[in-house]
Amino acid sequence: MSKMARRSVLGGLLAAGTGAGVRAGEWSERPVAWIVPFPAGGGSDLFARPIATHVTNRLGQTMVIANVRME
Repeated sequence: MSKMARRSVLGGLLAAGTGAGVRAGEWSERPVAWIVPFPAGGGSDLFARPIATHVTNRLGQTMVIANVRME
C-alpha cells in the first residue's frame, strides 16, 4: 500500500472513530465529503464506501465519497 493510500485509510478511520462522541445538533445539515484521492472502483474506494455507510448509519449524517484525482 502506498504512503498516500495509508494516509487516506488512516484519515478515514480517524474520521469514523471520532464520531462516537458527537451530540445532536453539532453537525451541519449538509453531507460530509470524504475525499478519496484515487479512481472510483479501486481498492481505496472499495474500502471507503462501507465505512462511509457505517458512519452515515451511526451518526445520521450523510457521508459522500468524492473520488478526486490528485497529482
